[in-house]
Amino acid sequence: MLSSKLFTCLMLIGVCSLYPTDVYDERLLAIGGLIAAAGHTIFCQQFFYFENQFLSFNRNLPLSLQQRILGYLLTYSLLLIPELIVILRNLPDGVSYFFAFELILFVLSMIFLNHHTQYINGISADTYLRRLFFAGTLFLLLIMFKIPLILMALVNFSLAIFVFQKKFYESQSS
Repeated sequence: MLSSKLFTCLMLIGVCSLYPTDVYDERLLAIGGLIAAAGHTIFCQQFFYFENQFLSFNRNLPLSLQQRILGYLLTYSLLLIPELIVILRNLPDGVSYFFAFELILFVLSMIFLNHHTQYINGISADTYLRRLFFAGTLFLLLIMFKIPLILMALVNFSLAIFVFQKKFYESQSS
């Protein structure tokens, strides 16, 4: 976990450090956020594995799906505190705090979707990584075409909640 956090924070510091060298728009920071979200893939996989191996009783707790979703959101929000600090501390001139908020929501939604797609059974590690690559490429293209991050975040959250509702009780650890 420490190496993932170090990678993502250094990536965001590096992206923020590029702004004074030339004229960039907010897309560069969004691409840095996309790479930071991809850096959390191993943590999402290990969290899913730990949850299924050692917290299998969790499925039998009397919690509603909304309470479970809020629990995951809180967990991943706490996980993103170092990135939030890095972004706010190194926010380049010309980039608004509203965009920084959108960026953190986008990264959170990417991690949230990454975690919840693991509830789909029958996905091998090779297929999972291939889907992750194509999703990353798709989001890179969407960022380059200036699709608003808040829109992408809302779609990610919606997809994650949909998959969670359909597959949470059916999923098994492999």
